[in-house]
Amino acid sequence: WLQAQIQPPFPYNTINSIAALGTLDIAKMQTLLEEFSNYLRTSFDFHNPDRMVSIDRELALVRSYLYIEKERYDDRLDVQWSLDPNLHFLLPPLSIQPLVENAVNHGVLRRNSGGTIYIGITKNEACYEICIRDNGVGMNEEKLLSILDRSSDSNKGIALKNTDRRLKKLYGKGLRIQSVLGQGTTITFQIPK
Repeated sequence: WLQAQIQPPFPYNTINSIAALGTLDIAKMQTLLEEFSNYLRTSFDFHNPDRMVSIDRELALVRSYLYIEKERYDDRLDVQWSLDPNLHFLLPPLSIQPLVENAVNHGVLRRNSGGTIYIGITKNEACYEICIRDNGVGMNEEKLLSILDRSSDSNKGIALKNTDRRLKKLYGKGLRIQSVLGQGTTITFQIPK
């Protein structure tokens, strides 16, 4: 399930971008290749799919992913970060990155002008709250209600469903999704201290 969250078009498109840069800008190509290597190494390091990873490791994966997508889409993708200082906690692997990837592909890149992804992590007395927000196309009420429906036979939304399921199993609470058609989507979840 975790490996199914990694969408095949992303590696193929990244390899094509690396190849194209090979004839245009060797330094950029090398940097992109390094980030892609970081992304793959972190993504496929699953000796035990139930293990936890540090927030630093998960954010390294997110940063590599976003670096690659920013290289591909340039000014169509803006990224804003708001991270409380001194974050040190564990969370399930691939719990933030697939949500960011979803926001990029199904949110901001569906708009001709692109948009902004916001990634925030705040800590309070009881938990760490992770927020991924985009100003993309958003969803209507029907789509919003069906997105985490496990009874659906569709393979669409596997990353969201899987992340929600794992969070509920571990912490009793899953993803909270709010969306407004034409304005964007916000997904939050909490990791107890």
